[in-house]
Amino acid sequence: MDIEGLLRACNIDYVSYGQHHHVTEGWVNIHCPFCSGSRNYHLGINLEKGNCYCWRCGSHKLSEVLQEVLKISYKEANRLITKYRAGGPRIAQEEANRKVKIKPLRLPPNIVPLQKNHRYYLIKRKFDPDVIAQLWGVQGIGPASILDGVDFSNRLFIPVYWDGKLVSFQARAISNKEPKYLFCPKERQLVNPKDIIYGNPDGWADGVGICVEGITDVWRLGKKAFATFGIDYRRPQIRCMAKIFKKVFVMFDGGEVQAQKKAKRLVDELSALGVDAYQVVLKEGDPGELSQEEANRLVKDLLKSGA
Repeated sequence: MDIEGLLRACNIDYVSYGQHHHVTEGWVNIHCPFCSGSRNYHLGINLEKGNCYCWRCGSHKLSEVLQEVLKISYKEANRLITKYRAGGPRIAQEEANRKVKIKPLRLPPNIVPLQKNHRYYLIKRKFDPDVIAQLWGVQGIGPASILDGVDFSNRLFIPVYWDGKLVSFQARAISNKEPKYLFCPKERQLVNPKDIIYGNPDGWADGVGICVEGITDVWRLGKKAFATFGIDYRRPQIRCMAKIFKKVFVMFDGGEVQAQKKAKRLVDELSALGVDAYQVVLKEGDPGELSQEEANRLVKDLLKSGA
């Protein structure tokens, strides 16, 4: 089914995989029309089947989504779906037959040491810029930085390593612009970040780790932590965890019902693979929002607990 063609024709704002941290490979995301509050691309639409799932309010039918977004009738919504489903098998076959062009890993131009604007953002988030730069290799991206048609300017440059090798990167906005997170273009990644975990392997030597959603959560909790780049983790990441860890504390964002459901499911899946896994629930917010003192105390308590 040509989901992206449908969304473009209807002028519905959407983001693709690699453009936003909420988007999983094989899906596109739109603002959920059924949720109140933050418009942050919570509703995913599967590119192959058209299944719709919101991280906050759950499953919906594509026809219902189109009705709500476009303010049209059920009949009109289904007419649209039928129209764009017609070319689906042909398009899918063309994609399968097309040889994927792999490009060499390339970084955005104009990567610089952390500048005043980058440092201000980190300080505002209660991080020490010098520590973040030293421990995690974070740099800044200056103005006018375009790679493969994607604008990476005025963001944090965050390298992603695996097996000691730079395999991808993430760029974090330091202002309110969307999308907040941009990945390295897919065809330039040596390894898909959603197939691995982010963190410092030096902290995992004893087989104990703390699983969190995002990169800034890892920065706050330190070397014992690792991130799955969002709550929508993938099977390869579960296999990574099972191979590396004997014990895992799963700590997704507090106050988010969907995040806690995902955390519980991850605990169950890790337990089934023989990992000693536990869910840790914050009262509210995410680990990255803790003060450094609170984070240090939390990690210390977890590691000395009998859990």
